Amino acid sequence: MKKVFVSFFVVIAIMVNGGVFMSCTGISPEKEGVEKKENGESAAENKQEIKKAVHIALVKNVERQISIFSSGRLNAFSQVDLISQVSGVISTKNTPLKIGASFLKGDLLFHVFDDETELKLKASKSQFLSSLAKVMPNVKIDFSGEYSKWVDFLESIKLDKALPDLPKITNSKLRIYLSTQGILNSYYKIKAEEVRLSYHDIYAPFSGTYTNIYFQEGSVVNPGTRVGNIIRTDYFELNIPMTRYDVRFLKKGKPVKVWSEDRSYQWDGKIERISEFVDPSTQSVGVIVKVKQDRNNPLYQGMYLDVEVADIPISEVMAIPRNAVFNGNNVFIVKEGKLHKMKVNIAKIANEKAYFTGLKQGDMVVMEPLANAVERMEVAVIKETSL
Repeated sequence: MKKVFVSFFVVIAIMVNGGVFMSCTGISPEKEGVEKKENGESAAENKQEIKKAVHIALVKNVERQISIFSSGRLNAFSQVDLISQVSGVISTKNTPLKIGASFLKGDLLFHVFDDETELKLKASKSQFLSSLAKVMPNVKIDFSGEYSKWVDFLESIKLDKALPDLPKITNSKLRIYLSTQGILNSYYKIKAEEVRLSYHDIYAPFSGTYTNIYFQEGSVVNPGTRVGNIIRTDYFELNIPMTRYDVRFLKKGKPVKVWSEDRSYQWDGKIERISEFVDPSTQSVGVIVKVKQDRNNPLYQGMYLDVEVADIPISEVMAIPRNAVFNGNNVFIVKEGKLHKMKVNIAKIANEKAYFTGLKQGDMVVMEPLANAVERMEVAVIKETSL
């Protein structure tokens, strides 16, 4: 019994001492619970005060200048197959029939030699002279007013040169007389033979070079024989693909800049043609750029080059970084400190910028991509200038 009493006394003493300790330190169970609740509310308030900072710009819908870029392979402005229209032996003068040989416009490329054709033409001219001389006495008597100019025509005929033009015949009776004597018929037959003889000489239609040779000097060719291939080298064409959206901003004659792939050389060009169809394999529209040869920085067929079409105006658009646009055509704006998703109309994407319409002047548009951003999310605004 005494042992139980002592234990009870000890418990009472501990409780009393504990109460004294809590009283001295100012701690009570109720107060501790209140403090824990207050600390939790304070942490929540601090957490709500932390807002995501976003860079914005005020919308200014104005005219802006953009550039469009593309690339393509350089082709000859003109390319011609040299095909013989007559029979004979090939001979050259100053330009060898060799791949890479250059020539100027009007140079004789080669001659198809045929003695028989030239001799037949001279024989025809001799016979024409004889026939014309026989009718001259009658012309002098019956058409005295026309006689002098026909004498001049007769004396101007040379066997090794082309026939001169016929005198103008104003007298219908003289025309009939010359026709019945076979003069006019013989004249035009000879002119036709001269045209055919001209096919023996092949002249350069432009300044250029040989790209292929199929017959060498001394070879015998026939009508339809393909002798070689030549290309023009003072101008080139660059065929570049453009999207059907970009083509809206282009027009024939617009100047462009042409660059080498490493950007070490630059040439001036202009848009020569714009195709009116879409390539089914690439879904692009072909744009042909004309580029002039530069002897200091030579151009060669087959080169791959880059093209910049600069200073293209787009009216009433806003520009933002391309990566600030999401889901194809959505942007964020800030209104009353909260994010709002807006749909815009993309006019053009170029140089890592998106040009669009659809927002009002003065709207605060977000200028950067936002991770984990949601509608009506509170943000802190950092202003910056527009692009």
